[in-house]
Amino acid sequence: MVRFNKNVRFLSRQREARLKRLKGIGPFITGSMVKIAHTCGNKEHCKCSRGEKHENYYLTYKVKNKTRTKYIPVDMEGDVREWTWEYKRLKGLMKEISELGFAILKQYGVEKKALRIRKGRYER
Repeated sequence: MVRFNKNVRFLSRQREARLKRLKGIGPFITGSMVKIAHTCGNKEHCKCSRGEKHENYYLTYKVKNKTRTKYIPVDMEGDVREWTWEYKRLKGLMKEISELGFAILKQYGVEKKALRIRKGRYER
């Protein structure tokens, strides 16, 4: 969370530091990994017919406000987990950068007003 009682120069340095951290972001993908247990069609000879369901990972994501799922192959589970984590990290950084931008706008007005008051040119 951004503190709003700092001066514009300090807030700008904070924002620049976050922008530099964006360069460290690796490959990412929108969505979340979920584990889904299901039964297959082989009822007679499979463990799922005895109650032990198959567990697979899927990627859930939104397209036009509708949730979609995509199967994740077993050998890609680790990669996709890292990609989704990178996306969450990216979203967090973008939120912090945006909050700092709003804080800079707010503080700039406060500092400008204080400067006018000190110079005796403040008019309401």
